[in-house]
This record gives sequence, C-alpha cells and structure tokens, in this order.
Amino acid sequence: MTEADRRKEIVDGALELERLGLNHGSAGNLSLRVGEAVLVTPSGVPARAVRTTDHGAKSITSIGGRLEARAS
Repeated sequence: MTEADRRKEIVDGALELERLGLNHGSAGNLSLRVGEAVLVTPSGVPARAVRTTDHGAKSITSIGGRLEARAS
C-alpha cells in the first residue's frame, strides 16, 4: 500500500467515525503509522473537510524504549 492509500484510509476512517456518531465536528484526531512515520489529521478541521493532502507526516524515533514523534 502506498502513502496515498494510507492517507485515503485516514479520511475514510474520519468520515466513518462521524457517521457512527463516535466523533463530532472537529473533535479528535486520527493517526496511522506508515513505516517510520506517522500520518496525523489536522487539528480543528471537521471530518467532512479533511483531505488526503492535509495530513502532517511525523518521523518516529525510539529513545530509551519510548517512541517519540518529530516533525519531518
């Protein structure tokens, strides 16, 4: 699966959570790990307005057994 496919999964997931009544408006974020990065939906954006190009990619590093995300 490509990164573009993963980005579409996040958009579809956000819309499904809203459809099910589990998330409303711009509350909450979704994230998805892709290799050594994490795609994160933007804050303050309603699910119906999230686009595949909106996700920020963060790189992941392991420090002392903890995973830390850093902007890439």
